[in-house]
Amino acid sequence: MPMPECLRHGLLYFHFMRYIYSFLFTFLATSSLWGQEGFIKTYEFEGAAGCAFHNIISKQDTLIILGTRRVDSLDQWGVLLAKADTFGNILDHRVYTDSLGDFMTLVPNYSIIRTEDNGYLITGIFLYRESGFLLKVDVNGNVEFVKEFPDSTALTIDQRKVLEVPGGYLVAGSKQKPDYAKDIFVMKTDKQGNNLWERQYGVPNIDEITGSFLQIDENTFILGAGKSSKRNSAAPLEKVWGKSKFFAIDSLGNLKWEWEAPTINDALGTIGLHHLDNGSWVYSSRTFEITNPNDPFGSISRGRIIKRDSNFNIVWEKTVGLPTSYQNAFIELEATPDGGWVAVGQMAEPIIGEHPNPLSAWMHKVSAEGETEWERLDTVLWHPVSGSVNYTGGATVLPSGAIVACGYNNQYLPTARSYGWLIKVDARGCIEAGCNPVSVSVQAPEWGKWKVYPNPAFDVLNIELEGAQPADAEIIDSFGKVVLKKAGLSGLTTLDISGLPAGGYFVRLMSGGRAWVGKVVKALK
Repeated sequence: MPMPECLRHGLLYFHFMRYIYSFLFTFLATSSLWGQEGFIKTYEFEGAAGCAFHNIISKQDTLIILGTRRVDSLDQWGVLLAKADTFGNILDHRVYTDSLGDFMTLVPNYSIIRTEDNGYLITGIFLYRESGFLLKVDVNGNVEFVKEFPDSTALTIDQRKVLEVPGGYLVAGSKQKPDYAKDIFVMKTDKQGNNLWERQYGVPNIDEITGSFLQIDENTFILGAGKSSKRNSAAPLEKVWGKSKFFAIDSLGNLKWEWEAPTINDALGTIGLHHLDNGSWVYSSRTFEITNPNDPFGSISRGRIIKRDSNFNIVWEKTVGLPTSYQNAFIELEATPDGGWVAVGQMAEPIIGEHPNPLSAWMHKVSAEGETEWERLDTVLWHPVSGSVNYTGGATVLPSGAIVACGYNNQYLPTARSYGWLIKVDARGCIEAGCNPVSVSVQAPEWGKWKVYPNPAFDVLNIELEGAQPADAEIIDSFGKVVLKKAGLSGLTTLDISGLPAGGYFVRLMSGGRAWVGKVVKALK
Protein backbone atom coordinates (compact mmCIF):
# COMPACT_ATOMS: atom_id res chain seq x y z
CA MET A 1 0.00 0.00 0.00
CA PRO A 2 1.89 3.11 -1.19
CA MET A 3 2.65 5.85 1.31
CA PRO A 4 3.50 9.52 0.71
CA GLU A 5 7.20 9.92 0.04
CA CYS A 6 7.86 11.90 3.22
CA LEU A 7 6.16 9.30 5.42
CA ARG A 8 7.81 6.40 3.65
CA HIS A 9 11.23 7.91 4.21
CA GLY A 10 10.28 8.82 7.78
CA LEU A 11 9.13 5.27 8.50
CA LEU A 12 12.34 3.78 7.16
CA TYR A 13 14.37 6.35 9.05
CA PHE A 14 12.73 5.72 12.40
CA HIS A 15 12.80 1.93 12.05
CA PHE A 16 16.47 2.11 11.17
CA MET A 17 17.33 4.42 14.05
CA ARG A 18 15.80 2.05 16.61
CA TYR A 19 18.92 -0.08 16.45
CA ILE A 20 21.65 2.55 16.63
CA TYR A 21 24.24 3.27 19.33
CA SER A 22 25.63 6.44 20.83
CA PHE A 23 28.74 7.95 19.24
CA LEU A 24 30.05 11.44 19.80
CA PHE A 25 31.59 13.26 16.87
CA THR A 26 31.20 17.04 16.87
CA PHE A 27 32.49 19.35 14.17
CA LEU A 28 32.63 22.98 15.23
CA ALA A 29 34.06 26.23 13.99
CA THR A 30 33.72 29.77 15.35
CA SER A 31 34.85 33.13 14.00
CA SER A 32 33.98 36.81 14.00
CA LEU A 33 30.61 37.53 12.40
CA TRP A 34 28.70 40.80 12.77
CA GLY A 35 30.08 41.15 16.28
CA GLN A 36 29.26 37.50 16.95
CA GLU A 37 30.63 34.20 15.75
CA GLY A 38 29.42 32.17 12.82
CA PHE A 39 29.45 28.44 13.35
CA ILE A 40 28.66 24.95 12.24
CA LYS A 41 27.65 22.79 15.20
CA THR A 42 26.21 19.35 15.70
CA TYR A 43 24.19 18.21 18.72
CA GLU A 44 23.43 14.87 20.31
CA PHE A 45 21.79 15.76 23.68
CA GLU A 46 23.18 13.76 26.57
CA GLY A 47 24.27 10.76 24.55
CA ALA A 48 20.87 9.93 23.07
CA ALA A 49 21.20 7.45 20.21
CA GLY A 50 19.87 9.95 17.71
CA CYS A 51 18.31 13.37 17.24
CA ALA A 52 17.27 15.58 14.34
CA PHE A 53 16.29 19.23 13.87
CA HIS A 54 13.26 19.86 11.65
CA ASN A 55 12.51 23.59 11.89
CA ILE A 56 13.67 26.78 13.56
CA ILE A 57 12.21 30.18 14.45
CA SER A 58 13.76 33.09 16.35
CA LYS A 59 12.57 35.31 19.18
CA GLN A 60 14.83 38.33 19.69
CA ASP A 61 18.24 36.75 20.51
CA THR A 62 16.88 33.25 21.11
CA LEU A 63 16.64 30.43 18.59
CA ILE A 64 13.68 28.06 19.05
CA ILE A 65 14.47 24.66 17.54
CA LEU A 66 11.92 21.96 16.74
CA GLY A 67 13.18 18.42 16.36
CA THR A 68 12.92 14.81 17.36
CA ARG A 69 15.07 12.82 19.76
CA ARG A 70 15.52 9.21 20.65
CA VAL A 71 14.65 8.38 24.29
CA ASP A 72 16.58 5.17 24.84
CA SER A 73 15.00 4.27 28.15
CA LEU A 74 11.53 4.24 26.55
CA ASP A 75 12.57 2.84 23.15
CA GLN A 76 10.71 5.81 21.62
CA TRP A 77 11.24 8.91 19.54
CA GLY A 78 9.72 12.08 20.96
CA VAL A 79 9.38 15.75 20.04
CA LEU A 80 12.42 17.86 20.95
CA LEU A 81 11.96 21.55 21.74
CA ALA A 82 15.22 23.39 22.38
CA LYS A 83 16.25 26.99 22.96
CA ALA A 84 19.68 28.26 21.94
CA ASP A 85 21.46 31.60 21.85
CA THR A 86 22.80 33.02 18.59
CA PHE A 87 26.21 31.49 19.32
CA GLY A 88 24.60 28.04 19.09
CA ASN A 89 24.76 27.28 22.82
CA ILE A 90 21.78 25.26 24.06
CA LEU A 91 20.02 27.14 26.86
CA ASP A 92 17.25 24.64 27.61
CA HIS A 93 15.49 21.70 26.03
CA ARG A 94 12.51 19.43 26.60
CA VAL A 95 11.52 16.08 25.09
CA TYR A 96 7.84 15.09 24.83
CA THR A 97 6.87 11.45 24.31
CA ASP A 98 3.61 9.63 23.62
CA SER A 99 2.01 8.04 26.68
CA LEU A 100 0.89 5.06 24.54
CA GLY A 101 4.41 4.30 23.36
CA ASP A 102 4.15 5.48 19.74
CA PHE A 103 6.79 7.56 17.93
CA MET A 104 5.98 11.28 17.66
CA THR A 105 7.43 12.10 14.25
CA LEU A 106 8.16 15.17 12.18
CA VAL A 107 9.69 15.82 8.79
CA PRO A 108 11.65 18.91 7.66
CA ASN A 109 9.71 22.18 7.85
CA TYR A 110 6.79 20.91 9.94
CA SER A 111 5.26 23.88 11.74
CA ILE A 112 6.23 25.38 15.03
CA ILE A 113 4.58 28.73 15.77
CA ARG A 114 4.77 31.14 18.66
CA THR A 115 1.23 31.70 19.97
CA GLU A 116 -0.29 34.96 21.20
CA ASP A 117 0.08 33.78 24.83
CA ASN A 118 3.89 33.39 24.26
CA GLY A 119 3.68 29.61 24.16
CA TYR A 120 4.39 27.32 21.21
CA LEU A 121 2.23 25.09 19.05
CA ILE A 122 3.66 22.13 17.14
CA THR A 123 2.04 19.82 14.61
CA GLY A 124 3.16 16.33 13.64
CA ILE A 125 2.07 12.71 13.35
CA PHE A 126 2.05 9.53 15.41
CA LEU A 127 4.02 7.13 13.26
CA TYR A 128 2.30 3.79 13.86
CA ARG A 129 -1.22 5.02 14.66
CA GLU A 130 -1.15 7.13 11.45
CA SER A 131 -2.86 10.09 13.08
CA GLY A 132 -2.03 13.77 13.40
CA PHE A 133 -1.35 15.60 16.65
CA LEU A 134 -1.15 19.12 18.03
CA LEU A 135 1.22 19.74 20.94
CA LYS A 136 0.74 23.01 22.85
CA VAL A 137 3.26 24.14 25.47
CA ASP A 138 3.50 27.31 27.53
CA VAL A 139 6.40 29.79 27.50
CA ASN A 140 8.34 27.55 29.91
CA GLY A 141 7.81 24.40 27.87
CA ASN A 142 5.14 22.85 30.09
CA VAL A 143 2.51 20.83 28.23
CA GLU A 144 -0.91 22.45 27.99
CA PHE A 145 -2.44 19.80 25.73
CA VAL A 146 -1.70 17.05 23.25
CA LYS A 147 -4.59 16.42 20.85
CA GLU A 148 -4.73 13.48 18.47
CA PHE A 149 -6.73 13.50 15.22
CA PRO A 150 -7.33 9.98 13.88
CA ASP A 151 -9.08 9.43 10.55
CA SER A 152 -10.18 5.88 9.72
CA THR A 153 -10.92 6.91 6.11
CA ALA A 154 -7.32 7.98 5.44
CA LEU A 155 -4.52 5.55 4.68
CA THR A 156 -1.83 8.03 5.77
CA ILE A 157 -1.83 11.55 7.18
CA ASP A 158 0.70 14.33 6.66
CA GLN A 159 -0.28 17.04 9.14
CA ARG A 160 2.32 19.73 8.54
CA LYS A 161 1.22 23.41 8.83
CA VAL A 162 -0.62 25.44 11.45
CA LEU A 163 -1.79 29.05 11.85
CA GLU A 164 -3.30 30.83 14.86
CA VAL A 165 -6.65 32.52 14.16
CA PRO A 166 -9.27 34.18 16.37
CA GLY A 167 -10.73 31.54 18.65
CA GLY A 168 -8.40 28.73 17.65
CA TYR A 169 -6.04 27.29 15.07
CA LEU A 170 -6.09 26.23 11.42
CA VAL A 171 -4.17 23.06 10.60
CA ALA A 172 -3.27 22.02 7.04
CA GLY A 173 -1.75 18.96 5.43
CA SER A 174 -2.54 16.03 3.16
CA LYS A 175 -4.38 12.74 3.55
CA GLN A 176 -4.08 9.65 1.39
CA LYS A 177 -7.47 8.39 0.25
CA PRO A 178 -8.54 4.78 -0.43
CA ASP A 179 -7.61 5.27 -4.11
CA TYR A 180 -4.06 6.00 -2.81
CA ALA A 181 -4.12 9.57 -4.10
CA LYS A 182 -3.59 12.45 -1.66
CA ASP A 183 -5.98 15.33 -0.93
CA ILE A 184 -5.21 18.55 0.93
CA PHE A 185 -7.15 19.11 4.13
CA VAL A 186 -7.68 22.08 6.46
CA MET A 187 -9.00 21.62 10.00
CA LYS A 188 -10.20 24.27 12.45
CA THR A 189 -9.73 23.70 16.20
CA ASP A 190 -10.57 25.78 19.22
CA LYS A 191 -7.89 27.08 21.60
CA GLN A 192 -7.89 23.75 23.46
CA GLY A 193 -7.21 21.82 20.26
CA ASN A 194 -10.73 20.38 19.84
CA ASN A 195 -11.73 19.76 16.23
CA LEU A 196 -14.49 22.14 15.07
CA TRP A 197 -14.60 21.34 11.35
CA GLU A 198 -12.56 19.90 8.51
CA ARG A 199 -12.56 20.47 4.75
CA GLN A 200 -10.80 18.46 2.03
CA TYR A 201 -9.72 19.67 -1.40
CA GLY A 202 -8.84 17.46 -4.34
CA VAL A 203 -10.00 15.27 -7.21
CA PRO A 204 -9.75 11.49 -7.75
CA ASN A 205 -6.46 9.95 -8.85
CA ILE A 206 -4.48 13.18 -8.48
CA ASP A 207 -2.00 13.87 -5.66
CA GLU A 208 -2.21 17.27 -3.96
CA ILE A 209 0.14 18.13 -1.10
CA THR A 210 0.51 21.16 1.16
CA GLY A 211 3.75 23.11 0.94
CA SER A 212 2.84 26.53 2.40
CA PHE A 213 0.05 28.08 4.48
CA LEU A 214 -0.34 31.80 5.13
CA GLN A 215 -2.95 34.41 5.98
CA ILE A 216 -3.19 37.57 3.82
CA ASP A 217 -6.25 39.23 5.39
CA GLU A 218 -8.82 38.50 8.09
CA ASN A 219 -10.86 36.24 5.81
CA THR A 220 -8.34 34.93 3.25
CA PHE A 221 -5.93 32.07 3.78
CA ILE A 222 -3.59 30.86 1.04
CA LEU A 223 -2.37 27.30 0.57
CA GLY A 224 0.69 26.85 -1.59
CA ALA A 225 0.42 23.34 -2.96
CA GLY A 226 1.82 20.78 -5.32
CA LYS A 227 -0.40 18.91 -7.76
CA SER A 228 0.86 15.81 -9.56
CA SER A 229 -0.02 12.55 -11.22
CA LYS A 230 -0.52 9.72 -8.74
CA ARG A 231 2.85 7.97 -8.55
CA ASN A 232 3.14 4.20 -8.16
CA SER A 233 5.53 1.47 -9.26
CA ALA A 234 3.44 0.67 -12.34
CA ALA A 235 3.40 4.24 -13.67
CA PRO A 236 6.00 4.90 -16.39
CA LEU A 237 8.34 7.69 -15.39
CA GLU A 238 7.53 9.72 -18.51
CA LYS A 239 3.89 9.82 -17.40
CA VAL A 240 4.76 11.54 -14.12
CA TRP A 241 4.10 15.29 -13.93
CA GLY A 242 3.84 17.94 -11.26
CA LYS A 243 2.90 21.60 -11.02
CA SER A 244 2.61 24.41 -8.50
CA LYS A 245 -0.80 25.51 -7.30
CA PHE A 246 -2.19 28.26 -5.04
CA PHE A 247 -5.70 28.43 -3.69
CA ALA A 248 -7.52 30.64 -1.23
CA ILE A 249 -10.11 29.74 1.39
CA ASP A 250 -12.13 31.83 3.79
CA SER A 251 -12.28 31.45 7.57
CA LEU A 252 -14.86 28.65 7.23
CA GLY A 253 -12.82 26.68 4.70
CA ASN A 254 -14.86 27.66 1.65
CA LEU A 255 -12.88 27.88 -1.59
CA LYS A 256 -12.50 31.48 -2.83
CA TRP A 257 -10.21 31.05 -5.86
CA GLU A 258 -7.45 28.83 -7.21
CA TRP A 259 -4.60 29.04 -9.71
CA GLU A 260 -2.30 26.44 -11.27
CA ALA A 261 1.04 26.94 -12.98
CA PRO A 262 1.00 26.21 -16.72
CA THR A 263 4.25 24.21 -16.54
CA ILE A 264 4.22 20.58 -15.39
CA ASN A 265 7.80 19.91 -14.30
CA ASP A 266 7.63 20.98 -10.65
CA ALA A 267 8.40 18.11 -8.31
CA LEU A 268 7.12 19.38 -4.96
CA GLY A 269 4.91 22.34 -5.73
CA THR A 270 5.03 25.51 -3.66
CA ILE A 271 7.50 25.88 -0.77
CA GLY A 272 8.06 28.99 1.35
CA LEU A 273 5.29 31.06 -0.28
CA HIS A 274 5.33 34.83 0.41
CA HIS A 275 2.72 37.44 -0.53
CA LEU A 276 4.19 40.94 -0.96
CA ASP A 277 2.52 44.30 -0.36
CA ASN A 278 2.14 44.96 -4.10
CA GLY A 279 0.23 41.71 -4.52
CA SER A 280 3.11 39.74 -6.04
CA TRP A 281 4.19 36.26 -4.94
CA VAL A 282 7.60 34.73 -4.26
CA TYR A 283 8.11 31.03 -3.63
CA SER A 284 10.49 28.13 -4.20
CA SER A 285 10.02 24.80 -5.89
CA ARG A 286 12.15 22.19 -7.60
CA THR A 287 12.31 20.82 -11.12
CA PHE A 288 11.44 17.32 -12.22
CA GLU A 289 13.77 16.21 -15.04
CA ILE A 290 13.85 12.66 -16.45
CA THR A 291 17.30 11.20 -17.12
CA ASN A 292 16.34 7.54 -17.65
CA PRO A 293 12.67 6.68 -18.24
CA ASN A 294 13.38 2.97 -17.69
CA ASP A 295 14.67 3.54 -14.15
CA PRO A 296 12.11 4.27 -11.35
CA PHE A 297 14.72 6.65 -9.90
CA GLY A 298 15.87 7.96 -13.27
CA SER A 299 15.21 11.62 -12.62
CA ILE A 300 17.00 14.62 -11.15
CA SER A 301 15.83 17.80 -9.48
CA ARG A 302 17.19 21.31 -9.21
CA GLY A 303 16.08 24.19 -7.04
CA ARG A 304 13.81 26.90 -8.38
CA ILE A 305 12.97 30.36 -6.99
CA ILE A 306 10.12 32.24 -8.69
CA LYS A 307 8.48 35.66 -8.44
CA ARG A 308 5.05 36.24 -9.98
CA ASP A 309 3.03 39.44 -10.17
CA SER A 310 -0.50 39.85 -8.78
CA ASN A 311 -1.88 38.19 -11.94
CA PHE A 312 0.53 35.25 -11.56
CA ASN A 313 2.69 36.25 -14.53
CA ILE A 314 6.37 35.45 -14.04
CA VAL A 315 8.47 38.49 -13.04
CA TRP A 316 11.64 36.42 -12.75
CA GLU A 317 12.54 32.78 -12.36
CA LYS A 318 15.82 31.24 -11.19
CA THR A 319 16.70 27.56 -11.59
CA VAL A 320 19.85 26.64 -9.67
CA GLY A 321 21.82 23.65 -8.51
CA LEU A 322 23.66 20.79 -10.16
CA PRO A 323 21.83 18.01 -12.07
CA THR A 324 23.07 15.35 -9.67
CA SER A 325 20.14 13.74 -7.83
CA TYR A 326 16.37 13.52 -7.41
CA GLN A 327 17.00 14.46 -3.75
CA ASN A 328 18.07 18.02 -4.59
CA ALA A 329 15.41 20.27 -3.10
CA PHE A 330 14.70 23.55 -1.37
CA ILE A 331 12.86 23.13 1.95
CA GLU A 332 12.28 26.77 2.90
CA LEU A 333 12.52 30.29 1.49
CA GLU A 334 13.04 33.31 3.76
CA ALA A 335 13.08 37.05 3.09
CA THR A 336 16.28 38.95 3.94
CA PRO A 337 16.52 42.56 5.21
CA ASP A 338 18.05 43.74 1.91
CA GLY A 339 14.93 42.74 -0.02
CA GLY A 340 16.43 39.50 -1.28
CA TRP A 341 15.65 35.86 -0.61
CA VAL A 342 17.57 32.91 0.81
CA ALA A 343 16.51 29.36 0.00
CA VAL A 344 17.73 26.43 2.07
CA GLY A 345 17.64 22.72 1.36
CA GLN A 346 20.02 19.95 0.35
CA MET A 347 21.94 19.06 -2.79
CA ALA A 348 24.05 16.07 -3.82
CA GLU A 349 27.58 17.15 -4.73
CA PRO A 350 29.75 15.53 -7.38
CA ILE A 351 32.26 13.85 -5.10
CA ILE A 352 35.78 13.08 -6.24
CA GLY A 353 36.43 9.36 -5.85
CA GLU A 354 32.71 8.56 -6.02
CA HIS A 355 32.06 8.56 -2.28
CA PRO A 356 28.54 7.46 -1.34
CA ASN A 357 25.94 9.69 0.27
CA PRO A 358 27.18 13.09 -0.97
CA LEU A 359 24.17 15.06 0.30
CA SER A 360 25.11 18.51 1.59
CA ALA A 361 23.25 21.30 3.35
CA TRP A 362 22.52 23.98 0.73
CA MET A 363 21.95 27.73 0.95
CA HIS A 364 21.30 29.91 -2.10
CA LYS A 365 20.85 33.70 -1.90
CA VAL A 366 19.23 35.81 -4.62
CA SER A 367 18.65 39.56 -4.81
CA ALA A 368 15.26 41.25 -5.03
CA GLU A 369 15.68 41.04 -8.81
CA GLY A 370 16.35 37.29 -8.72
CA GLU A 371 20.11 37.43 -9.37
CA THR A 372 22.32 34.91 -7.56
CA GLU A 373 24.47 36.60 -4.91
CA TRP A 374 26.04 33.59 -3.21
CA GLU A 375 25.67 29.90 -2.55
CA ARG A 376 27.26 27.48 -0.10
CA LEU A 377 27.27 23.73 0.46
CA ASP A 378 28.18 22.26 3.85
CA THR A 379 28.78 18.60 4.65
CA VAL A 380 28.60 19.31 8.42
CA LEU A 381 30.07 15.89 9.31
CA TRP A 382 32.17 13.91 6.85
CA HIS A 383 33.40 10.33 6.90
CA PRO A 384 35.97 9.28 4.26
CA VAL A 385 34.20 5.95 3.62
CA SER A 386 30.48 6.58 4.14
CA GLY A 387 30.47 10.23 3.10
CA SER A 388 27.88 12.63 4.48
CA VAL A 389 24.08 12.82 4.41
CA ASN A 390 22.61 16.16 5.45
CA TYR A 391 18.95 17.20 5.38
CA THR A 392 17.84 20.77 5.99
CA GLY A 393 14.79 21.44 8.15
CA GLY A 394 14.28 25.19 8.03
CA ALA A 395 15.92 28.59 8.49
CA THR A 396 15.45 31.89 10.25
CA VAL A 397 16.89 35.33 9.37
CA LEU A 398 18.13 37.51 12.22
CA PRO A 399 17.79 41.35 12.25
CA SER A 400 21.50 41.67 11.36
CA GLY A 401 20.87 39.72 8.17
CA ALA A 402 22.64 36.67 9.54
CA ILE A 403 20.97 33.38 8.61
CA VAL A 404 20.64 30.32 10.84
CA ALA A 405 19.64 27.04 9.21
CA CYS A 406 18.90 23.77 10.97
CA GLY A 407 18.74 20.13 9.93
CA TYR A 408 20.12 16.70 10.66
CA ASN A 409 23.04 14.54 9.60
CA ASN A 410 22.93 10.76 9.22
CA GLN A 411 26.20 8.98 10.01
CA TYR A 412 26.71 5.29 9.21
CA LEU A 413 30.29 4.63 10.34
CA PRO A 414 31.75 3.70 12.77
CA THR A 415 28.20 3.34 14.11
CA ALA A 416 24.90 4.53 12.68
CA ARG A 417 23.15 7.48 14.29
CA SER A 418 21.83 10.96 13.56
CA TYR A 419 22.81 14.44 14.78
CA GLY A 420 20.96 17.72 14.80
CA TRP A 421 22.91 20.61 13.32
CA LEU A 422 22.88 24.40 13.13
CA ILE A 423 24.73 26.55 10.62
CA LYS A 424 25.00 30.30 11.08
CA VAL A 425 26.35 32.56 8.32
CA ASP A 426 26.42 36.31 7.80
CA ALA A 427 24.45 38.16 5.13
CA ARG A 428 27.20 37.34 2.63
CA GLY A 429 26.96 33.61 3.32
CA CYS A 430 30.18 33.46 5.32
CA ILE A 431 31.10 31.60 8.48
CA GLU A 432 34.16 33.82 8.60
CA ALA A 433 33.85 37.43 7.41
CA GLY A 434 35.42 37.88 3.99
CA CYS A 435 35.05 34.29 2.85
CA ASN A 436 34.38 33.51 -0.80
CA PRO A 437 31.55 31.00 -1.09
CA VAL A 438 31.31 28.84 -4.19
CA SER A 439 29.40 30.63 -6.95
CA VAL A 440 26.98 28.88 -9.27
CA SER A 441 26.95 31.62 -11.89
CA VAL A 442 29.34 29.62 -14.09
CA GLN A 443 28.89 26.38 -15.98
CA ALA A 444 30.81 23.24 -15.10
CA PRO A 445 33.19 21.92 -17.80
CA GLU A 446 33.09 18.36 -19.00
CA TRP A 447 34.02 15.81 -16.36
CA GLY A 448 36.67 14.04 -18.38
CA LYS A 449 39.03 17.04 -18.55
CA TRP A 450 39.85 17.07 -14.84
CA LYS A 451 41.41 14.54 -12.48
CA VAL A 452 42.12 15.17 -8.80
CA TYR A 453 43.79 12.40 -6.80
CA PRO A 454 44.48 10.59 -4.53
CA ASN A 455 41.37 10.69 -2.38
CA PRO A 456 41.73 10.40 0.53
CA ALA A 457 45.02 12.35 0.27
CA PHE A 458 47.83 12.58 2.83
CA ASP A 459 50.69 14.98 2.04
CA VAL A 460 50.14 15.77 -1.64
CA LEU A 461 47.23 16.28 -4.00
CA ASN A 462 47.58 15.85 -7.75
CA ILE A 463 45.54 17.93 -10.19
CA GLU A 464 45.72 16.76 -13.78
CA LEU A 465 44.28 18.75 -16.71
CA GLU A 466 43.82 16.73 -19.87
CA GLY A 467 44.14 18.99 -22.89
CA ALA A 468 42.34 21.90 -21.26
CA GLN A 469 43.47 25.51 -21.11
CA PRO A 470 45.33 26.64 -17.97
CA ALA A 471 43.25 26.78 -14.81
CA ASP A 472 43.40 28.30 -11.35
CA ALA A 473 42.86 26.07 -8.32
CA GLU A 474 41.62 26.80 -4.82
CA ILE A 475 41.39 24.51 -1.79
CA ILE A 476 38.51 25.60 0.43
CA ASP A 477 37.81 24.31 3.91
CA SER A 478 34.34 23.34 5.07
CA PHE A 479 33.71 26.84 6.46
CA GLY A 480 34.17 28.50 3.07
CA LYS A 481 37.72 29.80 3.70
CA VAL A 482 40.30 29.52 0.91
CA VAL A 483 43.32 27.82 2.51
CA LEU A 484 45.47 27.20 -0.58
CA LYS A 485 45.67 28.80 -4.06
CA LYS A 486 47.59 27.93 -7.21
CA ALA A 487 47.29 29.87 -10.49
CA GLY A 488 48.07 28.88 -14.07
CA LEU A 489 47.89 25.10 -13.74
CA SER A 490 48.38 22.93 -16.80
CA GLY A 491 49.19 19.25 -17.29
CA LEU A 492 49.97 17.60 -13.95
CA THR A 493 50.41 19.77 -10.85
CA THR A 494 51.23 18.46 -7.38
CA LEU A 495 50.10 20.52 -4.39
CA ASP A 496 51.68 20.19 -0.97
CA ILE A 497 48.83 19.79 1.54
CA SER A 498 50.89 18.39 4.40
CA GLY A 499 50.25 21.50 6.47
CA LEU A 500 46.46 21.29 6.28
CA PRO A 501 44.49 19.75 9.15
CA ALA A 502 42.75 16.44 8.49
CA GLY A 503 39.20 16.79 7.26
CA GLY A 504 37.01 17.45 4.22
CA TYR A 505 37.88 20.15 1.65
CA PHE A 506 36.45 21.53 -1.57
CA VAL A 507 38.62 21.77 -4.68
CA ARG A 508 37.55 24.53 -7.05
CA LEU A 509 39.07 24.66 -10.55
CA MET A 510 38.40 27.75 -12.68
CA SER A 511 39.17 28.12 -16.36
CA GLY A 512 37.74 30.22 -19.16
CA GLY A 513 34.83 31.55 -17.12
CA ARG A 514 33.77 28.05 -16.05
CA ALA A 515 34.32 26.20 -12.80
CA TRP A 516 34.22 22.71 -11.34
CA VAL A 517 33.90 21.91 -7.65
CA GLY A 518 34.53 18.58 -5.96
CA LYS A 519 35.47 17.27 -2.57
CA VAL A 520 38.60 15.61 -1.22
CA VAL A 521 39.50 14.31 2.21
CA LYS A 522 42.82 15.07 3.89
CA ALA A 523 43.51 11.99 6.01
CA LEU A 524 45.97 11.25 8.79
CA LYS A 525 48.71 8.74 8.09
